[in-house]
This record gives sequence, C-alpha cells and structure tokens, in this order.
Amino acid sequence: MFIPFFLRFFPLKVNNLWLYKLYEKFNDKEYSIVKVIIEEKIPFEDKIIYIFGYYLDNEELKKESYIVNNEGLFLYARKLEDNLIVYDPLVSFLPINFDNQSWWSWEGKAGIIPSKIRFENKGFIDEGVLKITYLEENKLGKSNYNLYLKKDVGIVKEESDTPYFSYISELIDYNVDFDDFSMVSFKDYNQISTNYEHDEYSKKEEYFEGFEEYQDYENINEEENIDQEEFIEYDNIEYDDWDHYQNEYEEENIYINEDYKENFDDNYKKEEN
Repeated sequence: MFIPFFLRFFPLKVNNLWLYKLYEKFNDKEYSIVKVIIEEKIPFEDKIIYIFGYYLDNEELKKESYIVNNEGLFLYARKLEDNLIVYDPLVSFLPINFDNQSWWSWEGKAGIIPSKIRFENKGFIDEGVLKITYLEENKLGKSNYNLYLKKDVGIVKEESDTPYFSYISELIDYNVDFDDFSMVSFKDYNQISTNYEHDEYSKKEEYFEGFEEYQDYENINEEENIDQEEFIEYDNIEYDDWDHYQNEYEEENIYINEDYKENFDDNYKKEEN
C-alpha cells in the first residue's frame, strides 16, 4: 500500500469522518458540531475526485470536491446551497512537494468572480502538526485562514477571518483510513498510470455534465460582449449587476450529485452552560 507524503495530512477514503466544534471567534461558550464525511470517490485515468459533505445538525452546509492527480491535491468545486462554484484553474491545495515550498499561489476564477489565493507553509508547530495559512482576495474582500493539519488525521483546527464573520473550528473526534495510491505514478515518477477499467467508470463522466454547461454559460456571457475587464476593476462593479448574472446561472439548477446516505442521526448541536 502506497500513500504519498502530502496525503498523509489529508486522509482520503470514502466514509472518512471528522467531527468539529465550530464557534465564533472570542465566543466559545456557544458552539455547534459540524460533521465532515467523504461521500463519494470518482476515479478517472489521470485523476481521482473525492466529494466531501459538510453537515450541521444533519442539515447540509456545503459540498466540496477535491482532485488528486500526479501533481498533488487540488480544490475543484464548492456547492453552497444552490450555488455551484467551480475553480478555474484548479486550486493547488497541497502540492506534491509542499514540504519543500515556503509558499505557492493561485489566480483564476471562483465561479465568475476573479480571485487570488496565496498559501504559506509555516512548517511544523507541534509534533506532526503542520500550519498552512492562506489569503483569498476578490471583489467581496479579503479572507484569511489558518489551517492546522496533523499527519494521519487531517485538519485538526481552522481559524477564519472573512468579511462576513470570523470562526474557529476544532477537531473533537475522527475516524479515518487511507486509499491505496500505488496505482498512481506521481510527478516524481515517469508517467501517470492507473489500473481502473475505463468502461467500468465511464458512467461517471456524467458528473461533469453540469460543469460543461457552466462553461457554456461563460461562453454566452462573452458572446453578449460582457466586458471581462470589468470583472477585474472591482470598484466599478455594481452588486446588483453582478447578482443579475449570477442569479441567471443559478436558475439552471446545476448541482454536484447530492445522492448520499446519512450515517448518523444524532443531533450534535450543544451549548455549554
């Protein structure tokens, strides 16, 4: 069984589970329990997609999809309620050689919003615990995140400051395992290879149908002569205009596959006296 070093800090296997205590910054007396579970694995010849579900009191908060390929771990898309946000290009979340990099960056579109993200590797702050920070900038403002990743566990703590709210998430329990990645030739090797049969997983291509329609949506915008440079000049954009185009897209009802089996029925919300 082979697990690359960078994935030791982000365990990937269907049904992996993490439970987090979530509370507003400077107020840990009232908190909620957020459950994170890997719900689906979609293998292709040159990549593997993992779908994460996030739940608060058994109500879905969001979904995230990550891609593993021969260059590392990438954030592909997020779905918040009915809003699908596809990252173009993929966001390099953990490069294969992240332990040898002090920083890396990304620039592209989060949905239709031009954005920039800068990651910094702060190194090990405790035994087996790595700290990574990142700053995300777009027309909505700046958001700062501190991530603490523990080897063979995953994210054990997250600190966030955004234009809307600040929160802290702390791991309270987990149950994880690892997939075997010995079939993948990562970038350090000659070429990527898998032992998956194409026909067996060809139906999974349906997963990308919505994303292709999303690209059609952007092409339509270009045909309508929407000045893409205005997306960069944040100060000149009226929020009402922005919402017009985003709402038009949302009405297409393009979602990440939401079929999942709920494994826990407990109400985790708690309040300390």
